[in-house]
Amino acid sequence: MTKLTAVADKAANKNSRDDASTLLSLQTPPPIRKKRLSRPALEERHSGLQDYSFSLLVAPQGYGKTDILSCWHAALADSGANLIWITLDNSCNDPAKLTRTLLNAFAPHLPSDKADTVNESEEPAEQRIQNLCNLLHLEKSDWLLMIDQYENLGESAARELFTDFLFHLPTSTHKVLASRSTPHWMTPRLQIEEDVQVLDREALAFSTPEMEAFLYLEGHKSVSEEEILSLTDVTEGWPAALKLVSLAFKKAKTPRERTNIVHGEFPLLFEYLDRNIISELTPTLQSFVYQTAHLKRLRVDLCNHVCQSNDANSCVQALLEQGLLAGNTYADNWFSYPPILYNFLIRQLQKEGRDKLIERHCRASDWYLEFGLPDASLYHALQAQDHERAIAIYSGNARDLVVTGGASLIEQFIKSLPPKKMEEHPYILWPYVWMLVISQHFKEAEKHLPELKRKLESGVEDNSAIPLTPTPEDLDVIEYRVKQALDSEWAEPAVWLELKRKRGNQEDFLQEQIELSLGSAYFRRSKFSDAYVAFNEAKRLAELNHTPITSVSATTRMAEIRYMQGQLSEAMYLCNEAIDLASLVTGQFSPLSGIPRLLSSRILFDQNRLTESEHSFYEARDMFRLYRATHYLVDSAMHRARLANDSAGWQSALHILEGAMGSLPENIL
Repeated sequence: MTKLTAVADKAANKNSRDDASTLLSLQTPPPIRKKRLSRPALEERHSGLQDYSFSLLVAPQGYGKTDILSCWHAALADSGANLIWITLDNSCNDPAKLTRTLLNAFAPHLPSDKADTVNESEEPAEQRIQNLCNLLHLEKSDWLLMIDQYENLGESAARELFTDFLFHLPTSTHKVLASRSTPHWMTPRLQIEEDVQVLDREALAFSTPEMEAFLYLEGHKSVSEEEILSLTDVTEGWPAALKLVSLAFKKAKTPRERTNIVHGEFPLLFEYLDRNIISELTPTLQSFVYQTAHLKRLRVDLCNHVCQSNDANSCVQALLEQGLLAGNTYADNWFSYPPILYNFLIRQLQKEGRDKLIERHCRASDWYLEFGLPDASLYHALQAQDHERAIAIYSGNARDLVVTGGASLIEQFIKSLPPKKMEEHPYILWPYVWMLVISQHFKEAEKHLPELKRKLESGVEDNSAIPLTPTPEDLDVIEYRVKQALDSEWAEPAVWLELKRKRGNQEDFLQEQIELSLGSAYFRRSKFSDAYVAFNEAKRLAELNHTPITSVSATTRMAEIRYMQGQLSEAMYLCNEAIDLASLVTGQFSPLSGIPRLLSSRILFDQNRLTESEHSFYEARDMFRLYRATHYLVDSAMHRARLANDSAGWQSALHILEGAMGSLPENIL
């Protein structure tokens, strides 16, 4: 008996010690890692935490929330702040355990007799928490409460208890929470009524310079600018992904493996996403994610149509709260998966039956077409490899597809068509050539013009349900536009004036191209006033026809004229207008949206606003690189040398020019 009793006592003591040890660990921030990237912009925010009632760090796993919280705690501890740290783990879903955790966290900061009274009370958890809050009110101290891993409170009873605790604390208590998802009580109304700051995924992500510095710190000193840009696009600065990139770089044995890593395709990353992101989702959310993963953009009604359900709204909201969906800057109610997660999900979809995926693509295509979005409808038709569907969408919406700048999509469509389909639709190349011209691929357009002219002159008819046959005047407009673009000596305003006379007072897309070309012809002859009038008319027609790509081009040329005339303020206004117009259809405009940025950099330089000039230059250069616009990269290199000459001297400028010229293809030089 004695022996058995002794064992029982020993076990009880061990459990008590384990419980005390666990509680202590929950009240202690983790040590700051020695090898870590310093991020002053985030770390120095500790000084402003006491300006807010609530500060929230909300982002998926791997965004460094605990690390930032620990840095803040260390900095504030040195300043003598009244700090309380609580890490919530799964055991805290037991209200009794949660209550003990909260009481023990505050006990060292209260008179021992009062703390013991609350601790030893056998009252219900809710009453003990209320008693603790009453004691804190009596103390009249400014507390700074830091709570890590809030997402572990999954049980409603524990969440309600913890929420009551937070909102019964003295008003002088500043609460800082780190969580993978937004707390349910953090409503927009609360954010208005309380002093709240929220640091989300975007705020916690590495900037491009931080990514470069991190990889350098990890020992990767030969990462190129192009690789950094690609990693920026793929990871969106997700710190965990960058750590995995570093580990994968160390294991990579071939250039191919390194290329895959730079584009976010390597086993370490996929395993992490599967184990730490997807497997953490509820079965309902997992099912929703895989049913909508093929969508580049999500909207509730679209998702309901694709999933053939009515619960998309709750799923979208849950994924938004967990930071696994991002809102669209340019369109309300549209969302998208982060690129790195999207790429992973697409890879996973390829493992399931192709028939299911085709069916989902077709549903999405139908929905987009019904809602007047032919570019997205065509994209999903191509993904489903449904040629008849794709031809019908393309033929019926050719103008809308061309003028909104869907160059890569149309090119993908044309290249995917079997020769038989090309024969059945003899003029299907016509909108493609039209697109090549406005996206400034003039040499490619020149290759196809003779074939179109031959068919038209031979009387070939298009017997499709929706024919695409051009008129002779249409082909003349495109032919002259190509000739003017490829021959720097060709500047014949009379040609365009004659075309205007023949076509009359039409106000269609081709008339925009005539005015744009007329402006270019006048510009080459240094008739800047006439050129400005023609470009302004092209802009007017573009606004009338809802052709943003022409608006961007015409407005930029107007800005260039005003810049040459020394009217810098008006030139800058026009540049900003062109940039704003380009942003309305972001990602669609090839290098055109980079040109006004480069021009604005030149204007800012002339106005001695050097920091702003440099910022605008890098925006332009990154866009030219993204679209491999080699000609514009030459212009940007010249301007970068000008900036370098001003800031660092002529040797630096010469070095930049030599480097830029050395990286260009021979045909450009």
